[in-house]
Amino acid sequence: TVAVAATLAVAPVATRDARALVAVAEVPPLRITAQNFNVFSSGTLRFVFAVDNARLRARLVAPDPAQPNEVRVTLGARVTAGAEGVRRALASPESIVVRDEWVLATARLATREDEQFVLTVPSADRPGADAADARRLEFAGSGIYPVVVEVRTAGNPRLRSVTFVHRYAADDAAGAITVSPLVSLDPGTVLQPDGGLGVTDAMREMAVRAAGLLEVNPSVFTVHARPEWLEGLATSGDARDREAWARLAPAMDAATLAPTTYVTADPGDAARSRRVDALATMLDRGRTALTGLGVDGHADEALWVATSPLDDDGVGALASLGVRAIVVLPQAGSTLTGEDRTARPSRLRTGDAVVGLHVVDGLLANDLSLPADNAFLAGTAIAAQLVAEIGRAHV
Repeated sequence: TVAVAATLAVAPVATRDARALVAVAEVPPLRITAQNFNVFSSGTLRFVFAVDNARLRARLVAPDPAQPNEVRVTLGARVTAGAEGVRRALASPESIVVRDEWVLATARLATREDEQFVLTVPSADRPGADAADARRLEFAGSGIYPVVVEVRTAGNPRLRSVTFVHRYAADDAAGAITVSPLVSLDPGTVLQPDGGLGVTDAMREMAVRAAGLLEVNPSVFTVHARPEWLEGLATSGDARDREAWARLAPAMDAATLAPTTYVTADPGDAARSRRVDALATMLDRGRTALTGLGVDGHADEALWVATSPLDDDGVGALASLGVRAIVVLPQAGSTLTGEDRTARPSRLRTGDAVVGLHVVDGLLANDLSLPADNAFLAGTAIAAQLVAEIGRAHV
């Protein structure tokens, strides 16, 4: 990798007035493959990006005075509306209020052996006092900032993507953010009325996708998986099912397992019908099924994952079985307290027990569940939403 600092010639554009980006319809996305998310005060922003169109890539590296090519980095105003502010910038880049801009001729970009480009942008947290400072992208203190990176030819945007950086200083009070990723696998009932197993293609795909995710770093995940479905995969006569299970089972071994009933059960109904003992039996059957399948992951017996709305009776039933923390999935809603902000977990008292209530952010859950055209940028946007929301919660 060639150091950019040795080759760049900057043409700064000082635009610290409050204005918005010019809307450009259907600009193709710039494929950013790496960047530094946390940028220390007066640190350097670094972006690695690929240009897949061979003709455009060749044009970018060849200087043409008649039709100058450039990469433009636009720094937006600091996000103050939490996660919603991050989502707004993603959905409508033209709404981003420009704080500063920085431009570099593409012929002066550093390139890697894999033909990707490397861009570094110096920054500062105060107005430039001299010529050197004037060539820095100016921030306005700590926080989340949208950054638009554009490749332009002859003044026209050819590629554009929105990303985010987290500006911070040594005296910032906020520490590391604790994130607890949960994988919930509950595709429906497998056992059919005639005694057969109804494993569908979607169920197999869920198993394979979950395995691929857990294989990256299984120890950080909590897995909530319906035992009846897992048993169906493992005991199926279809080789495709057994192959999916053979991949998923070892991936689950290093994860934390959230206990659940063998099939779907409603704790509230169990409490009102005085059948909490039946609920306990279903939990035991779920544990027995996992043990029989050889899944050795650590089970957090004090955890319950709510996949459907839960009421006070249900919380009481779960507490009587030793549950001390409830994770509420988006489809379950937050019917117990009305609280729906992930930054502020709630506590519920039921009888002599206190149960923690953790509400999953539905929009983040959706972002994590759906395939992304650029997984790196999608992950960066999720990190920005978390930091921005935690920051707003502490205001």
